[in-house]
Amino acid sequence: MAGVRVEHVSKSYVTSDGKKRTGVLQDVSFDVKDGEIVSVIGPTGCGKSTLLRIMAGISHADAGKVTIGEKEVVSSANPLSAMVFQGFNLFPWRNALKNVELGLEAKETNPEEREEIALRFLDLVGLKGYEKYHPHELSGGMQQRVGLARALAIEPEVILLDEPFSSVDMLTRESLQGQVLQILLETKKTAVFVTHNIEEAVLLSNRVFSLGGKPATIKEVLEIDLPYPRTDEMMSSQKAIALKSVLKRALLSSSKDRIEGAGAA
Repeated sequence: MAGVRVEHVSKSYVTSDGKKRTGVLQDVSFDVKDGEIVSVIGPTGCGKSTLLRIMAGISHADAGKVTIGEKEVVSSANPLSAMVFQGFNLFPWRNALKNVELGLEAKETNPEEREEIALRFLDLVGLKGYEKYHPHELSGGMQQRVGLARALAIEPEVILLDEPFSSVDMLTRESLQGQVLQILLETKKTAVFVTHNIEEAVLLSNRVFSLGGKPATIKEVLEIDLPYPRTDEMMSSQKAIALKSVLKRALLSSSKDRIEGAGAA
């Protein structure tokens, strides 16, 4: 396992007319400790997913760098991390087993070992017996668990999760939150969640980074000093309510900054 260091990362995009660059991220820096679970919150469109894609090597920063352990992230070809996306991102023509094997194929793992690893991680996420089911035969929550198994199967240093529960209903979301958190704690994986859900950030994280501004940077870092497991009673405690209030104020402030920034542009 390894920690993550994001150092002075900036990113901009050229507008559709090709005449102007629009800043998305500006001088973003933070560390994630080995085995730590953190969340990045911020208003919709502030660059959270862009930041995660840079951390995964899928997108490239204009300035700054990301390191995992001692290695700089330069591309997604030889991943140090694995990403779980908002959508399920499963190949519909592949069954659950073959979807989980996908990353192992890229690593050129031999077929027998691929199947053994994929079966083990499907079992870990509670999908033993569903190996031959195709995505259209699985519920949304089950599809997202296939995606998590696929990410875990390549044994990455870091798991990156981009609003992984946004495509499912509330009850499934709550169930998946508990299951994913348990798996991350059991495997001692370093994990970074992107979310705009304050309750989720407090439930899952050791620390929360609030992203805001236009272009966005880290505005606030909040330690979630609550022990695991985080029960319903604990999440309703005065301490948890106070933490959620701090994050709500940070999110509202960031939203206001973006509106004012857009008006001034």
